[in-house]
Order: sequence, then structure tokens, then C-alpha cells
Amino acid sequence: MKYRNKLIRNILTLVGIVLLSIYIFQIRADFGIVLNIRYIYLLMLFFVTLAIFFLNGLFLKILMEPFGIKLKNTEAFGLSILTNFGNYFSFFFGGAAIKAVYFKKKYAFSYKRYLESLGLTYLLVFSINSLIAILSMVILFLKESVVSWIAFAVFFSIFVFSISILVFPQIVKILPVSKIKNSFNSHSPLSKDTGIKLIQILVLNSILGATAVMLKFGSIGTSLDFIQGVYVNSVAGLATFINLTPASIGITESLTAYAALIFNIAPAQALIATLIDRVVTLIIIIPLGVYFGRLFMGKK
Repeated sequence: MKYRNKLIRNILTLVGIVLLSIYIFQIRADFGIVLNIRYIYLLMLFFVTLAIFFLNGLFLKILMEPFGIKLKNTEAFGLSILTNFGNYFSFFFGGAAIKAVYFKKKYAFSYKRYLESLGLTYLLVFSINSLIAILSMVILFLKESVVSWIAFAVFFSIFVFSISILVFPQIVKILPVSKIKNSFNSHSPLSKDTGIKLIQILVLNSILGATAVMLKFGSIGTSLDFIQGVYVNSVAGLATFINLTPASIGITESLTAYAALIFNIAPAQALIATLIDRVVTLIIIIPLGVYFGRLFMGKK
């Protein structure tokens, strides 16, 4: 079974890379805009991306406190880097697996409990991010008369599902898959104050994510305002649901292109902007990922 799953993942990755490569070859003439790239935007994107990693680490630190795990700031930031590193260089939720092994090794935190904390993370992230996406679409509709009803339906469904479980935890009893039940079993440890802190971090993270979108598109001379950035960032974030390839290669690009279409931005421009973002991210996570990997995995 494991071999078959690995084979399927390898095939999906290969197909994604081939299709992406073919498309890049077809639009190679459009890459001329890279020659006029605005490097000040890249510098700002670098620091915004670092800030996002820091916030992700802070979110993890606050989230794990009710479970009895007190992370140091360096630990939290390092695990945030390693999570992204794992997602880039492994399949499905490689970053989550790295955290699971680390918590088990250093804090004797069981995989079952980790799965529960992971389910809580997804519930909070999906509920807040989907709400932000819905609000951005409402504003865009009122302001520019543009909307993707497909995206609206997807985010509305995610929001209703996530909020329903948070408000009525008994719903998990009717879920058909036992692993899903287990992963959504532990939102009770959170206090009201902790929940508010986590929500604030998610909102700030969304703001930074929108800023990153504006910067990566701005680096190639394509202008997006803040609300447009929020929308594009939210749609691209749906890649979390279909993380079938390392770092959702091909998936994030497709979702970004789809989101940008309603602003009359060509798919080629969206692809180039996304690739620029990936390059900046890799510049950060490769050296820091290696450093924190050696630092943490050598600890007991």
C-alpha cells in the first residue's frame, strides 16, 4: 500500500512538473519582463516572507501551550521554517510529519495528540481564512462588480463546515472516517484568550500574505490593490486542500492564475509572479532549513 501511494505521488509530481515545464516553454517570450524586475519589491518580499514564517511560529507556540508544550521563540521559528522546508521537499504534509517527529522525540508528545492539535490548526485556519476570503469577495463585488461564484461557493462551504465543528463539536461523531474524527477531537483545550490570540495572528498573517501577493506581482509591473491581494492569497491558499505534490507545485500556480483572471491578469504573469515568490521562499528556507534541521534533530 505504501509503495503504491508513493508511486502515485511520484507520478502526480512528474506529471505536474512536465505540464508546468511545457507551459513555461510555451510562454517563454513572456519571461522577458523578468529583465525589468523591480528588485526593491523582491527585497520587501523577502522580509515579508520572513515575517510570515515568524507569525507561523508564534501561532504554533501559542497553539501548543494548552497541550503542555512550551516552545522557545527559536524553536517556534525553526519549526515554522522546517515545516515549509518539508512541504517543499516531500509529499503531502511532509512539514507536519517533521513537527510530529520532533514533538515525539523532545516532548514525548504522542502522534495521536499531535494529530488532534493538527486538526485544531486546520479548523482555525480554514474558518478564519475562508471568512476573510468571503469578505474580500463581497468587497470586490460591491467595488468592482467582479466575483467568482465558484470560489465563493468553495469558501462558503469551508466556512460553514469549520464553524459547525467548532461550535457544535458533536458533529464529529457522524463523520464517516475515524481519522477525521480523531483529528477534530481536541479543540476543547483552548481558552477564550488563547483562541483570540490565534485569530489575531491568522488575520495578521492574511494581511502579510496579501502584501506578499502585491509585492510579487508588483515586482513584474503588475499592480494589485490590497483587497485584490487578499482574494488572490486566499484562493492560492486552497492548495492546502489538494497538496498532492511537493509545495503544491503546479497547483498553487494554477489557483493563482485562476484568481488573477478576474482582474484581467494573464496566466503567464501570474505564473511568473508565483515562481518569483517560490525563489524568494527557497532562498530563505534552504539555508535556515538545513541549520534548524541539524540543530533540532540532534537534540533529545
